Amino acid sequence: MLNCSIYIYYLGVTESEPGLALLDSKLKRRQAEACLDHAERNRYQRFRSKKSADTFLLARYLLKTALAKKLRCQACDVDFYIEDGGKPLLKNSDALHFSLSHCNKAIVFAISDNNIGLDVEDRDRKGSPWRKPQTFFSEQVAKDIVNSDPDVQQQRFFRYWTAMEALVKWQGSGIFQLRQQFTTAEPLSHDGVFQFEEKSLITQSLKDALQLCVVGPSPLLPTFYEWRQQGFIKVDSLT
Repeated sequence: MLNCSIYIYYLGVTESEPGLALLDSKLKRRQAEACLDHAERNRYQRFRSKKSADTFLLARYLLKTALAKKLRCQACDVDFYIEDGGKPLLKNSDALHFSLSHCNKAIVFAISDNNIGLDVEDRDRKGSPWRKPQTFFSEQVAKDIVNSDPDVQQQRFFRYWTAMEALVKWQGSGIFQLRQQFTTAEPLSHDGVFQFEEKSLITQSLKDALQLCVVGPSPLLPTFYEWRQQGFIKVDSLT
């Protein structure tokens, strides 16, 4: 069985990891904006929050830059299209796959030769959704969260949530179609590698109370890159 190589890229956008400072350069901002297609530009202009707009802009610029290196083209020549299920795919190549996620603390994306899905979430997000897991999950998953130790309920909720979101991105379907059927063969009681049908789930806790999950064909072989000053540097992990 061949390994599924997956390259995962991380950039923090918190005060301690000011990744958005990349856009302080007028030249860099113009370059990033020039890489947005018509639909992306419209979405970018609709953001009311400057941080949300900049995170959206930088995420797509960095993703397209990374893809361009593998495709041997310019970042502005990287084009996406949306398939019927809502999954974004490359117009440039059907042999290269990607998945992108960002929140108020980080931008994370993955690139692979295989179909993949990725999600990152802030466990400290407002609203405390983990207190009502039955609203979001199947009875089996909700019961596992409720019956877990109160000290770990929040983290366990986001292990399941990122896993479900990553699966949605992998298969290109809506989350409402999946959430009532989503279960795992074993409880997501810890970070690590889990099996879901014929796919692997890698769930990992990151710095700044972030939770990450990546989905792809088994066995997954991840390589991690973290933004340091002027570029992505290969690292052992993102914890």
